Amino acid sequence: MYRPRPRSIRTEVLALAVGFVVVQIALVVLIETRGPGIRDPNYGRKLELLRARIREHPGRPVCLALGSSRMMNGLRPADLPPLHDAGGTPVTVFNFGIPMCGPLQEAITLERLLAEGVRPHWLVLEVTPALLGQAEEVDGVLPPERRSLSDLSVAHGSPGPTAYADWVRARAVPTFTYRHALLSRALPAWVPWGSRLDYVFDKTDADGWTRLVPPEDPAVREWARTAEITRFGGFARCGVAASAREGFERLTRAVKAHDIRVLVVVMPEGSELREVYPAEQWAEFGRATDDLARDLGAVVVSAREWMPDAAFADGHHLLPDGAGVFTRRFGAEALAPFLAR
Repeated sequence: MYRPRPRSIRTEVLALAVGFVVVQIALVVLIETRGPGIRDPNYGRKLELLRARIREHPGRPVCLALGSSRMMNGLRPADLPPLHDAGGTPVTVFNFGIPMCGPLQEAITLERLLAEGVRPHWLVLEVTPALLGQAEEVDGVLPPERRSLSDLSVAHGSPGPTAYADWVRARAVPTFTYRHALLSRALPAWVPWGSRLDYVFDKTDADGWTRLVPPEDPAVREWARTAEITRFGGFARCGVAASAREGFERLTRAVKAHDIRVLVVVMPEGSELREVYPAEQWAEFGRATDDLARDLGAVVVSAREWMPDAAFADGHHLLPDGAGVFTRRFGAEALAPFLAR
């Protein structure tokens, strides 16, 4: 009976260990050199599409829409009327909405784009009232595994040894850290539904709008509607979080430093969700939004009551047909006059 020699076993184990390390190093290099598509799929996919639109129409001024999944599912640039600036030049409009994007994440997203060399002339900035009560932290909005080395300064200003150590630790075993992003691309059926990211790959069009596909089962749709109203009702009962004020301050600095004109928009909400805001909190959210608009020299467009309940999948995310109706009205009544000023 053949028995492998101990030396050959040690050699095989060593070869496996070396191979494992080489794969990890190669994956880190790929993640850092091929952009944020793996380490930060939502942001990376939108950045890739935005750059493609800019290359397609070089020289055109850019209007960038920033916001949460309400913006992501709600503003479909393909349905906008032809838009021009005050001089008659056509304008490229791109939807950079990202799920659960509150003021701090909006600010960090804008800072990252500016650091990447993207220079929008105009910004459509969504303010989601309930998300003003959501406490955001820099390390939650942009955790170490989602950062490039250049993102460290965006997150921390002057990053110290701890920030670099966290960045290194996040890449120690990238096959584990980025497993959901990698599998969502290659084998999405293997990923738990709550962790899947493939919707950003195949449901986002060339202008950044992401098509909402609601569950087919009516019971699941009703559960999702109730869950969303309950979740946002909890945020709506909080005051304006310190992180929201930090986000507003960072947005104001970035906008003023790059001479970006801003239109603030409150996206549509269903009637049930509009009713969950206590009067005191709603007044505080309104004051915070007005203060932001004043600091930015911006106009506020409230579209909260623009759409009937049937236009939503769950009380605040617009279905595709609803997105088309909203976009056409928003383009004609708000965006076209704003860009032409």
